[in-house]
Amino acid sequence: IIIGVDYFQSNILNSSTGWVANGLVTLSDGNDTGDLTRIDVDSLLIGTFEGVSTAQSEVMSAYISNVINIIPSLSAMASVRIDNFSGRTAYWKTDEIENQIAVSPKFGLVYQPIKDKLSFFGNYMNGFRNVAPVEVADLDGGNVRMKIFKPEQANQHEFGVKSNLYKEKISLTASYYTINVSNKLMSDPENVNNTIQGAEVESKGFELSLIANPLKGLNIVAGYSKNIAQVIKDNPDNGYLGLRPEEAGPSELINFWLSYTLPTSRLKGLGIGFGGNTASEHLALNRNVTGSFTLPAYQVFNASLSYVKTNYSLILKVNNITNQKYYSGWSGVIPQQLRVISFGLNYNF
Repeated sequence: IIIGVDYFQSNILNSSTGWVANGLVTLSDGNDTGDLTRIDVDSLLIGTFEGVSTAQSEVMSAYISNVINIIPSLSAMASVRIDNFSGRTAYWKTDEIENQIAVSPKFGLVYQPIKDKLSFFGNYMNGFRNVAPVEVADLDGGNVRMKIFKPEQANQHEFGVKSNLYKEKISLTASYYTINVSNKLMSDPENVNNTIQGAEVESKGFELSLIANPLKGLNIVAGYSKNIAQVIKDNPDNGYLGLRPEEAGPSELINFWLSYTLPTSRLKGLGIGFGGNTASEHLALNRNVTGSFTLPAYQVFNASLSYVKTNYSLILKVNNITNQKYYSGWSGVIPQQLRVISFGLNYNF
């Protein structure tokens, strides 16, 4: 049995300027029409001050979990987390406090028809995320204030199988899941300066993972995932309804790493490794009102050469061997690391 408690407090003070446009960047040729000197930026921001707004939030939580062995081949897990969330829109006020209680249960079953060899599992998990206060205003832009929201709620169902094969030297896991996230924030269709709750996202997919040690000194780790996600409830004017969320990332991911270390001979401890990560294309911008901007799929490969002894180790690593140009981003474009060669020497006294 596991029992835990947690306390969290945050204070938010907002006295920022407003948002302004400062030129356009064209990715095809790198042209930037913005004026990025401090004097030019300050001049653009003159008159955009939005006023001062504050908010405070506190979260007190308790958690309990237990695993019960019903019969030797069947075990069950049950847990619950309770959070008490309170907040106010100004430190010195006491009449705007909102108290919310969120209860998050989790249940799971594991059945082993062949003990320690083959397992079937299923679980249900409820999760929530406390949403930070957001600055809102009336339709005319007046009455600027901080608004407190209820936690986002997520409900997940997962089913899968895990097997240990070939004298427990090969472990294979496959699972399928569905996740529904509700109470997400969205813009108010009746007030562009207001934010309300009610958006909903549905996600489902499957995952495969492999861990193998078929030969002494040889290790293999590999994984594959496929995800399908869609915004199923939102303010239509936002342009997200029916599309894959921008924060969902690539729909397909593959990773693998193979390593071999000499177990005997005079060169015992000499090892070599090779692996990589691949991802399908990613819709960094995906909205009906503006269209889509796609970051291309990529394949990045890495390698290592090492020599490990009792008191010291030498490690040579090469990341992104092919010097692949690739990007990540959510409503933006973030260049990732090109080829990197590093050497490490560790000595244990």
